[in-house]
Amino acid sequence: MNLARYIFKYKISTLLKLFISSFLLLNYACKSTRYVPKGKYLLNKVKIETIGQEINKDELYTYIQQKPNRKTFFVFKFHLAVYNIINGGKERKIKNWIKNVIGEEPVIFDEYLENKTKKQLELALKNKGYYNSEITDSIIYKQRKVNIEYFVKPNKPYTINLIYYEIQDSLLEPIILNDKENSLIKKTTLLNIDELQNERIRITNLLQNLGYYKFSKEYIYYEIDTINGNNKANVKIGIKPFVRKIGQNTFIPESHRKYFIKNINIYTDFDPKYSFDPKELLAVDFDTLKYKGFTFIYNHKLNIKPEILIQSIYFSNNTLYSKKDVDLSYEYLTALRVYKLVNITFSEELINQNIETNSGTLTAHIFLTPLKRQSLTFEVEGTNSSANFGGDNIGFASNLIYRNKNLFRGAELLDVSTTGAFGVQTIKINQSKETYQTYEYGIKTNLYIPKFLLPFHSTRFIKKYNPKTIIPLAINFQNRPAYKRNIANFGFGYYWKGSKYLNYIVKPFNLNYVKYSNLDTSLLDLNISYLYNAYIDQFIPFSNYSLIYNSRKEKDDKKYIYILSNIEFAGNVLNGIGSIANFQKSEDDNYTLLGSAFAQYFKYDIDFRYYLILSETNKLVYRNFVGFGLPYGNSKIIPSIKQFYSGGAYSIRAWQARSLGPGRINYETSGTKYPNQLGDIKFETNLEYRFKMFWIIEGALFVDIGNIWYQNNNNFPVEGRFILSQFYKDLAIGTGIGTRFDFSFFVFRADFGIQARNPSLPKGEQWVLNLSNFNITEDVVLNLAIGYPF
Repeated sequence: MNLARYIFKYKISTLLKLFISSFLLLNYACKSTRYVPKGKYLLNKVKIETIGQEINKDELYTYIQQKPNRKTFFVFKFHLAVYNIINGGKERKIKNWIKNVIGEEPVIFDEYLENKTKKQLELALKNKGYYNSEITDSIIYKQRKVNIEYFVKPNKPYTINLIYYEIQDSLLEPIILNDKENSLIKKTTLLNIDELQNERIRITNLLQNLGYYKFSKEYIYYEIDTINGNNKANVKIGIKPFVRKIGQNTFIPESHRKYFIKNINIYTDFDPKYSFDPKELLAVDFDTLKYKGFTFIYNHKLNIKPEILIQSIYFSNNTLYSKKDVDLSYEYLTALRVYKLVNITFSEELINQNIETNSGTLTAHIFLTPLKRQSLTFEVEGTNSSANFGGDNIGFASNLIYRNKNLFRGAELLDVSTTGAFGVQTIKINQSKETYQTYEYGIKTNLYIPKFLLPFHSTRFIKKYNPKTIIPLAINFQNRPAYKRNIANFGFGYYWKGSKYLNYIVKPFNLNYVKYSNLDTSLLDLNISYLYNAYIDQFIPFSNYSLIYNSRKEKDDKKYIYILSNIEFAGNVLNGIGSIANFQKSEDDNYTLLGSAFAQYFKYDIDFRYYLILSETNKLVYRNFVGFGLPYGNSKIIPSIKQFYSGGAYSIRAWQARSLGPGRINYETSGTKYPNQLGDIKFETNLEYRFKMFWIIEGALFVDIGNIWYQNNNNFPVEGRFILSQFYKDLAIGTGIGTRFDFSFFVFRADFGIQARNPSLPKGEQWVLNLSNFNITEDVVLNLAIGYPF
């Protein structure tokens, strides 16, 4: 029997029995020591306990030389169980693939590595200042398994009593001594070797940013005196002079030399098959162009405007060498998204050394290897979600994407995407279903320009904030059961980098135009004003401001937060002009533009995310989203394309998109043919546990909570209004499991959502999660998507 048909035929209780049976089979029938050689032991558990001082145990675990087999859900050694099941018998390719990719052979206890772990732990503590630490262990052998527990007693650490300097370079001495306040080494703190190494790097960066191109951390040394007792140490920081060779075996000490940049050569279409050595490149027939002190070297035709590269290079002629400026140049040249390779080297101009001023000159060589300028991709995807009103919607969509990475030779990025989609939508009303065909098509373009078109043009501003101008243009046609809708959009906005953690997006001008046709009169059967105003032709002139905060510093950060906040205003300028110029008003007493009303509203939302890396294979992610909108002036309701909805692959995954809420409203039993499941207020909170399974496959367990609401006024049904004192009663709860396929350049995701609490059901029946009476075909919502939900 086909496995998929089997799964969808039988109820979840049968699947649970199958799962439990499989679990018992894996955990008990296949003993974990099955392939442990005779006389050897399986390393079952390793634990660290600290005694006395507070020590970061997570950091100590990194010094464990031999770790047990991986666990899934922190309990079950799934990979070892797979290895034990598949190992043995006849050799087959599929068996070897499963054994090597999914399975994991047993970790055999090694006494040598166990002793090495103790030495590594002792050395790690010594590096942190705990010179008299005691490391003991407890090794328990039981049923061919070994459990190891390390007891770490740091004892009293050494602290820094005195810091003094011995600088054998009179030019460097005032620089370093005047910067002592920024030193990472402080009196009374632990004698931490790692911090001493970090201080070497800090001093090196300080000097390299002041022109000392050849200075390296090897010129810095420490002498530590601990003879005073009382676990205190005196630290001497020494700086060696530069040593110049003047004969075969003769060297003389000199002050370190500052370097100025004299020439800058930019190879705009460098082929990596050539050497990075400028002397060897002299034999190649290149064309050259000198522009504002920069020399551009290219093959036949300059492929980019010189000023675009100059604004991304943070050093110039006749300026001191600075490592910081070089690093920024790497970052911003790469950010142009025109080059796949950026390499910056320096060569010393020996003839321009000035012994009297103790300075030298450098020539900078910037090698740039372009990406392919144009690309065309075609995507096809299946869909299983709802359209605008809930119910089942299955179908397919295709996208043809054209990209030009250097449109006008100014590193402009043009994205043009044409979309077509077809689906079959089923709407459920009072236990009956009606099926409709839905389709849409459109074209969307985005033009990214690596500078502000207006009002700032200065090179200083561009270098400081790395600004971009964004110009979107889109036209979309949608055919839905209740209407046909055309949506046109044009905008103009700016993006810039405020700091290491903050980015800003400002869209001062955006215009949407929405036009409806073939509107089904049953939409207005209830004669409710909010429903009527949701489906009228209108202009939406709006301005938007977004702030993005990301606290992640490095890729290996254990925890970090991400915040996206948006503020949007619409219609204020037009409403002011309308009142002054006496614009024509509609029957509803609203100003109109070209015969259509224009929207006026305020909207705000904030998306907060917290990422916690538990281990190399386990991650916990929390998300909280709050948003609300307020129509005023020329609008009685926020336009439907600007309202919030809930459900779907990036929301409450136990409900299909736009099929949850508002509040406790149940459209399946209301008799309304086309429910309007949109709202002015939205609250969602999500918790997801992600874990590595095998190969490129990851798993996830999740809980989603939230809903949408109308504002609390008499224009809306009371079941859908937001009332602060009882909004928690309207919260929907969904849970489920997910699978992710991580292909590095993108992640394909499948989430299976199950409703736990449905607020639209009668009181007393809202908790619906009942595994003993569960049907996977009716009670599980499948969400397919690209990328993580948050």
